[in-house]
Amino acid sequence: MLFRRNHSEPAEHDVLRADKITMGYRSRGDSPALSVRPPILHEIDLQLHRGSVIGLVGRTGVGKTTLGKILGGLLRPDSGSVTIGGLDILKCAPAVSTRLRRWIRYVPQNPDASLPRRVSVSEALQEARDLAPDRTTGEQDWWTRAVRSQLYEHDWADRSIGELSLGERRRVMNLRAFLTNPRFLILDEPFNGLHGDAKMATLDILRILSVGRRSGILVISHDAQALSRACDTVYELDGSSLRETKRTT
Repeated sequence: MLFRRNHSEPAEHDVLRADKITMGYRSRGDSPALSVRPPILHEIDLQLHRGSVIGLVGRTGVGKTTLGKILGGLLRPDSGSVTIGGLDILKCAPAVSTRLRRWIRYVPQNPDASLPRRVSVSEALQEARDLAPDRTTGEQDWWTRAVRSQLYEHDWADRSIGELSLGERRRVMNLRAFLTNPRFLILDEPFNGLHGDAKMATLDILRILSVGRRSGILVISHDAQALSRACDTVYELDGSSLRETKRTT
């Protein structure tokens, strides 16, 4: 189960902060001579506050996914830190690191990277619900509202994940992440393969999570229109800097 929030904790625990993140290229068989190549990320700073939605855009290969995985604690940068409340999730004691990582959920581009294909849709969603930190009446209302959204089809319940199309698996993957109600949610290309009602439902739930559930959400996407609708602020990554391109007033 996710670590339960202690309401006496300082506000610093409501910010996921990346400071001076630098990350070089990696490929199998790299030789020391390749270290002269410029890094894919160079001294990048980013703050994700609970209750906000920020977007990240940039050309293919610029390092958006790499930065998302570093923020999610899945990759260790060459230098820099990722902290919550001043605690570096990559360098603090194992017990503390485990606790902090449970506050963050990274959702990859490929549904097959995170969804077990043999389990049923209802089992996958129930597992996510069991990970949610607040077992309250409000949590039940949130669950009911989420599964009634256009992301979910009720005739999927007994179908296995492997029986669904790629777009349907993405809908389940997104909904599964939403139902865990994380403090910090990092979504990598969540709109790929989604159209019409499913995309609108995703946008609606992002806003519910940020405003009603106080999640801090980072959305990595090439869909500029969706980011404009969903995000308070959108940043463009060019590898050496983040440039703010949009802020909601």
